[in-house]
Amino acid sequence: MLVALGVGPQLDEQAEAVIFKLIAERRREEGDGEDVLALLLSAEHEDGSPMSPAELRDELMTALVAGHETTASQLAWGFERLAREPAVLAHLYEELDDPEDAYLTATVREILRHRPVLPHAEPRLTMRPVQIGGFLYPPEVMLAAYAHLVHHDPTIYPEPHAFRPERFLDQAPGTYTWIPFGGGRRRCLGASFALLEMKLVIRAMLRRFELEPPQRRGEKTRRRNITVSPARGCRLTLRERVRDAHPAQASLSVA
Repeated sequence: MLVALGVGPQLDEQAEAVIFKLIAERRREEGDGEDVLALLLSAEHEDGSPMSPAELRDELMTALVAGHETTASQLAWGFERLAREPAVLAHLYEELDDPEDAYLTATVREILRHRPVLPHAEPRLTMRPVQIGGFLYPPEVMLAAYAHLVHHDPTIYPEPHAFRPERFLDQAPGTYTWIPFGGGRRRCLGASFALLEMKLVIRAMLRRFELEPPQRRGEKTRRRNITVSPARGCRLTLRERVRDAHPAQASLSVA
């Protein structure tokens, strides 16, 4: 599985050795647990048989890549944008202690609209003729909803390249026009968790730091496994916040 993601055969073998060793150790312990591996070890197939080590490995790697890589890359884009949006940052700082966090929620939604880390949802293979948008597609055609294009359609989002969380203050994202997690029956199961995680991380970062971009020009994109992330990994200058003081009085600066 790692080979398919471009990691390489050597790391593939090392990762498999570690995972299989961990699976064997946990099975010998036969203890209850609440982590992901414990839940997978307790899962059974329809015939009552447990999951094989290979199946467990695949599930663990899927959770790691799909749940960690995507959210981390999305947060990188979020901080890259926020550092260049002083008006948005000022509003977020004002709302840090607001339990309703409406503006923070809207900001996270705008980050996901503006820079979706998965350019398109999982492709679909047509099994029979299907008509979409006035086009008739025959069987065995691969179709995919391209999130980046949908999110930057000016007929759906006026000024699509502008970063404006206010878009989502008065209305929730559209089911078919906001698709960073895909849609329909195959929508990402971790969507709610990812949204919560992003809000917690952004709030924690803003409670402690002021964000400044190290350069005027925004980050370029690069392909990283299945995601699109900032080319340089999102470089920021962080200045430690001093309560009841102007940001210029902050004492710590790191890049």
